[in-house]
Amino acid sequence: MTTDEGRILQKKTSEIRETKINRHDFLTMKRNDVYVILDKINNGYNLGAILRLCDVTLVKKLFIIDGKNAVARKALKASKGSENWVPHEIIESGADCIQKLKSENTQIISVEICHDSVDYRKIDYTKKPVCFIFGNEMTGVSEELLNLSDHRIHLPVAGMSNSLNVSSCASVILFESIRGNK
Repeated sequence: MTTDEGRILQKKTSEIRETKINRHDFLTMKRNDVYVILDKINNGYNLGAILRLCDVTLVKKLFIIDGKNAVARKALKASKGSENWVPHEIIESGADCIQKLKSENTQIISVEICHDSVDYRKIDYTKKPVCFIFGNEMTGVSEELLNLSDHRIHLPVAGMSNSLNVSSCASVILFESIRGNK
């Protein structure tokens, strides 16, 4: 294939923008009954990638447990504008957030490899609302939040790596959770 043929197959940025909903109508769209809690994500790239993912999957709200860490604030600035379109909140306590979501009958699912986690394909995502917790790149989801979760799931891995990058994992889980939504 020549370079010119390749360009015919790809849409130009201006063509993609023409098919997008306008900003005013976007703000009135119904969002999916999916929440995300990020448990002390330390890498700005991961946080920015997940923020953009929450935008494209129309997550209802993103909660970022940041504590005294400034990564969240920096990543929000670097997220290519997604922070303007994703309802989000920087919080101190994941436990308080989970208790509030549970009082609204939200199913809480930690995404973490642990002794009682199950393959993500074995969970019923149709029971909404649902909240997914994704953990720190090195330490995972905190023990406290794991204990507050209704389910613990993992993505099975066959290679020598122990797990996927947190933003890659979030992509699989969030798209799976909205599959079939219109």
